[in-house]
Amino acid sequence: MGRHWRWWVGVPAVALAAVMAGLPVFNGWQAEQTWQHRVEQWQRALSDTAGATARVVDYQRGLYRASVRTELVLPASTMPSAWRAALGLSAPQPVHWVLEQTLRHGWRGVAFDGHLQPTGALAPAFERLGGDAESISVRGHLGFDTQSIAVRVQQLAGAPELFELGGLRASTDLRPVAGRPGAAGVWSGDARLVIDALELPDVAPLQGRAVVEFERIDAAALLTLSADQWRPSLAALASESPRLSLAALRLETPQGQGLSGEASLRIRPAMAERLHAGASGMVLWEALRLDTELVIDQALVAVLPGEVRAWLDLGRAFGFLRRRDGDWRLALAVDEGSLRIHGQTPAWAPGG
Repeated sequence: MGRHWRWWVGVPAVALAAVMAGLPVFNGWQAEQTWQHRVEQWQRALSDTAGATARVVDYQRGLYRASVRTELVLPASTMPSAWRAALGLSAPQPVHWVLEQTLRHGWRGVAFDGHLQPTGALAPAFERLGGDAESISVRGHLGFDTQSIAVRVQQLAGAPELFELGGLRASTDLRPVAGRPGAAGVWSGDARLVIDALELPDVAPLQGRAVVEFERIDAAALLTLSADQWRPSLAALASESPRLSLAALRLETPQGQGLSGEASLRIRPAMAERLHAGASGMVLWEALRLDTELVIDQALVAVLPGEVRAWLDLGRAFGFLRRRDGDWRLALAVDEGSLRIHGQTPAWAPGG
């Protein structure tokens, strides 16, 4: 009896251990297939650009770990001549980038980290900007139903005639809501971009933030949207009355001089009916509602170049901008084809 008991307990335990040991191996194989497919997509997208290529140079996959080297080559025309001169580059040459990554295969997916760096003629120029092999880092995780990636760029300030970058961080946390993993699909989640400091020639340093939100988006309809069959898909999207909003926008100098605003675009269900009926042009436009508000600090206006202030004065003369509480304000709304500025229909607009 004791032997039978040990047999029935031992077999499932061994099977479970085999599954747990083999799952990371399977995830590693799947990660390789996904990455190869993604790079092939890049290559197809670049096929119309002469001299541009994307390819996996080397992929070494072990049971629980892998290393991969991917190369991206862009034509010389990618870099403007002014940048080329400022970086001390001589004759136009292709731009080479290499992404080196290390992958760790786990039970719940694959974690990766690595660095993106220029090679060839661009490498010495990148060093003059203050960059090195670890200046641009890429890390993230590929799971069964989630993907996350974070890109970080360290300070680059070696060419003030071009720009000075105090640092940049970009990250995404996504999950698929339509389509197949590793293929085309619709993803939902959060994306963040933080620029620590960016200075451009003859432009005051700026910093800022914004929040972009999508509501009531039919993922399946969005996945089928194409140039050939856009009406049925757009009608399906419109039937849910989707909304795109820009909130908490703030762009300012380190001294706090800046602008803030918000905007909202909503598609009414009436557009779906009009699309099914074959309507186009203004008939569809009348099914949209757009609301926009913008506030420009007077402190910022005071330090703007004269040409820009002249455009602001022109906007004020036409009624687009108003002075209130010491600031410059714009309030614009479009609903059912009617334009309203600061709550009123302009005299020069239809219906005014």
